[in-house]
Amino acid sequence: TLDHYIRSMSIVEGLNLTTPYSTEDIDYFISNIKPHSRVYFTGGEPGLVKPVSDILDRLIDMGYNTTVSLDFNSNFQALNQKWFDKLKLFKGTMLASVDAVGARAELIRYGCKWESVDRNVRSFIDQCTNFNLVVSPTPSILNIFYLNEIVDWTKDLKNENRVSLTFQNRLSIPGYLDLKNLPEELKSKATQRVNEITMGHYRQDLAKHLAQPTDISGWPNFIFNMDKLDKIRGTNWREVLPDLNFNNN
Repeated sequence: TLDHYIRSMSIVEGLNLTTPYSTEDIDYFISNIKPHSRVYFTGGEPGLVKPVSDILDRLIDMGYNTTVSLDFNSNFQALNQKWFDKLKLFKGTMLASVDAVGARAELIRYGCKWESVDRNVRSFIDQCTNFNLVVSPTPSILNIFYLNEIVDWTKDLKNENRVSLTFQNRLSIPGYLDLKNLPEELKSKATQRVNEITMGHYRQDLAKHLAQPTDISGWPNFIFNMDKLDKIRGTNWREVLPDLNFNNN
C-alpha cells in the first residue's frame, strides 16, 4: 500500500546499512507479512546485516519459513555460513548481482575477489536447495563486450533446473557508463558482440538500447573518470577491458 511505501522510504533515509532496522521497524515489517507473503530483501549483502537474520528468526518462530517466499539480492562477496544455515529452512529466489567474471569482475566491482564470489555462489547453490538462483548482471559500457563470459559461467554452475540468467537490468547512472553513450565505432562493435550472445531473446532489447542517441559528453567523461579511478586504485581499465580501446582514446 501507499502507506507501507511511504513508511519504507522514511526508514531507508540516513540509515547505517549494517543495522538498518530498529526493533520497532522489524515489528512493523513482521506485522505486515502474511503466511504466504513474498518477502524481498535488496542487496548489496543482506547476509551481513544482522536485522535481516533477526527477521528470518522471527519468521521461523512463526512457522512461516515453510510458507513464505524469500527474494534476495546479493553480490556474494562474502559468505556468512550462519545466514546460509537459516536460508536452508526457506524457499525462494536469490538474485546474484554479478556483472562480469575474473579480472573484469574485480575491476567493475572494485574490492571483490572473483575466486571468493565464484566459490560463494557455488556454495549457495549446493546448500540452499529450495532456492532458485538468477544471475542478474547490469549491462553497461564496462561489460557489454563480455556478456558471453557471464553466459558461459552461468552454464558452468551446472544446475539448469535452479540456475538461470537475465539481462533485464540497465545501468543509467552515472550516465558515462550507459551503453547508449559509447562512440559510434564502439556501438557498432558492441552490437555485433550482442548478436553473438547465446541467449538470443535478450539481443533485441540490448541492441535497441545501444541504438539510442549518444550524449556527446558521455565518452570523454568515461575516459576522464576511468583514468581517475585507475590512479586512485592502482588499476588499469584499458588492460582489463581491451575492447574499449580504439583510436579516439
